[in-house]
Amino acid sequence: MHLLPVATVGVQGDGRSYKYLVGLSTIENPNWEEIIELTKKIPQTVKSINRVAYIFGDPIPKSKMLKEITQTALNRQNIEQLRQSDAIVNEILLKYNLIRKLSQVPVISFPVSFDEPGKRSIAIRTIITRDFMTGLPAIPGKDIPEEAVNEIVQRILSEVAGISRVVYDLTSKPPGTIEWE
Repeated sequence: MHLLPVATVGVQGDGRSYKYLVGLSTIENPNWEEIIELTKKIPQTVKSINRVAYIFGDPIPKSKMLKEITQTALNRQNIEQLRQSDAIVNEILLKYNLIRKLSQVPVISFPVSFDEPGKRSIAIRTIITRDFMTGLPAIPGKDIPEEAVNEIVQRILSEVAGISRVVYDLTSKPPGTIEWE
C-alpha cells in the first residue's frame, strides 16, 4: 500500500472532501475480491484517504516513498496523451461490448511519475450506477473481463508515449466522486 503524492475530491457525509489517493500493488496477479475489501476498509479506517486504486506493473517495494510529481500544463502533448489513452479505452470497451453495461468510464491523466522522471500516469475509473448519487466500480473478472482491463493497460503502456503506469480506480461513490477533480 502506497500513499500517492496527490489528493483527490471525494464525498463524506453531505460534503466534498479533499483527501489522498492510495495505490495498491501486488507481486502476483491481483485477487480482486481481497482488493475490493481493502478498498472499502481503507477510507473508513484512515480518514485522510478517500480513494484507492490498483497500480498495474511491477510491484512497488513496501519501503518505497513515492514523492515525485511531473509538472503538467494544458498543452498539445499532454492533451494528446489523454486523448490517445481515452481512445484505447473506448475501443476496448466496444470490443468487449461494455459500453451499455458501464455507466461511465472517465480516463484521467495524473502527474505521478512512479520514478520515471517526466512521465505521467493514467487512471481508469469504471462506474456502475443508476442515479450517479452512488456508484460501484466495475470489478475485473465480475463486471468487466480481466482480459479487457489487461488489454487496456498493455495498450496504453505500449502505445502512448510518456506514460509510466496505469491505475484502476476501485473506489465506490462515496467516498470517492465519480470523476477525479
